[in-house]
Amino acid sequence: MAQSDPQLPPANSLVAFEAAARHQSITLAAAELNVTVAAISRQVRKLEEHLGCALFERFHRRVRLTPQGVTLHRALFDGLSQIGQACRELAVGSDPRQVTVGSTIAFASLWLMPRIPSFSVANPDIALRYIVADRLVDRLEDDLDLVVLYGPGDWPGYASTLLFGDDIIPVCSPSYRAERPEMKRPADLLAERLIHTESDNRSWETWPIWFAKMGITEPARGRSERFNNYMMAMQAAVESHGVMLGWRGLITDHLTRGTLVQAVPGSVPAAGGYYQLLPMNRPASPATQLLQAWIEAQARAIKPLRA
Repeated sequence: MAQSDPQLPPANSLVAFEAAARHQSITLAAAELNVTVAAISRQVRKLEEHLGCALFERFHRRVRLTPQGVTLHRALFDGLSQIGQACRELAVGSDPRQVTVGSTIAFASLWLMPRIPSFSVANPDIALRYIVADRLVDRLEDDLDLVVLYGPGDWPGYASTLLFGDDIIPVCSPSYRAERPEMKRPADLLAERLIHTESDNRSWETWPIWFAKMGITEPARGRSERFNNYMMAMQAAVESHGVMLGWRGLITDHLTRGTLVQAVPGSVPAAGGYYQLLPMNRPASPATQLLQAWIEAQARAIKPLRA
């Protein structure tokens, strides 16, 4: 039987180092591994003594990898990714025909769910599992096979493909629009009830940004409603609460059915786009590749949207 490499450091030290390197924080590594900060620091020091080099530059509240630390962390990341993939394949009940899909609640509800039945009909042997959250970017370490996110296109550890860009238009219910014949130009919206959607996404467009891109610098004067969820904001618009900013690619079905209408002429290009993400730490399964190709085909079918 082959013996372990005597140069290989203790496993506990490697695990502690990997967590600290990934978080760039001893404190967060300790919280993840459910041990004390002192225990993580001790394991990292043992590893540095074993290797004879410093792995971190230490600051007051954070740590930063040295060049040697970067080299070791890259090797550990690749190795642990392979181990994780092997465990997934060997796990009891694992199903190579299951695909775990991640997206925001709005994208899943407004874009994916109306279209996905055709994929399921064509691929009845593929089981789909959905992970949806408004802050899905915080959960990218979950076991996601394929993710669709709105943003600038740069998510570490994921290969991203642009599905489509988008345009942002002001929308409201038909009755809200009909009751306001004087609402004809973008500047007229300054006096209307504006529905705001709050987001931490740096690519998210707000009413002040939209007005500025339309060349309007005056502040809004009307009453406003604020939501931290796009679906709730859209429902408020459907119920005639006011005017909201609609991402045309998401609300196409509502515009087609007439539950929402464009409030006034005018649109601005969205700062971000909708990207399909695949994890770089493992190859996509055949089932994932089928879903990937199908989503890309569906995205091409909704042109013309900005791309």
